[in-house]
Amino acid sequence: MKVLIVEPGQYPREEEIEKSLAAEQAIVGGLIECVYPWQDNACIVCNDEGKLEGLPLNRMLGDYDVIAGTFFVVGLTQDDFCSLTNEQVDRYKAMFFKPQLFVPYRGGLMQVPYTNPNLPNTPESVKLDFEIRHNLPELSFCTVEGVDHVMLVQYGKEGYWKIDSPPEGIDAKTYAERLNAAMGVTKQQQTAMLYGLTVGWDKLVSHFPDIDEQGRITRPRKNRDDKER
Repeated sequence: MKVLIVEPGQYPREEEIEKSLAAEQAIVGGLIECVYPWQDNACIVCNDEGKLEGLPLNRMLGDYDVIAGTFFVVGLTQDDFCSLTNEQVDRYKAMFFKPQLFVPYRGGLMQVPYTNPNLPNTPESVKLDFEIRHNLPELSFCTVEGVDHVMLVQYGKEGYWKIDSPPEGIDAKTYAERLNAAMGVTKQQQTAMLYGLTVGWDKLVSHFPDIDEQGRITRPRKNRDDKER
């Protein structure tokens, strides 16, 4: 049976699975629950107790709920599951394409969709997008010395989102690094994104700084054409 499996922090993948309760429970890691959010012959199958068990938050479903843990999308007949059509696979793969990070923000949760070129089965389009951005992510969490909040920075954009609710006992720098690690953003990329925000994105591109693996700028204004980073 052809389904679309969606794991936290991963791109969706099409897979053939056995049509059995045991196989379905193995994918979601426990008792199954069916969710019917669409007027389509398809539904979501997820872990019935995903949130109670503290499974990682996975994808936002519409504007009202978050699915915890791995789930899969499957086709429907009148009384049973069936394979998804190719059209359905493409539709739901696009719907759930970007992994999402969920960050406490203003009394609720901010969903941060992201791409990571180092994930398994990364589409070529994602790799091309990174090349266009000079191998930088679209989003990064950053901090500056003497400031006790985290900044969510978007490539090429002025300003930032202020994330001021770090977990208790964690400083802003450590929190930003943990969030970036979840998205696959390196310390080098984090520093480059902060450099672009503060100095200017045009200057970042034309005079890309040399940055070591710990995110320290070792030569601030090296021309990008002289040597590839």
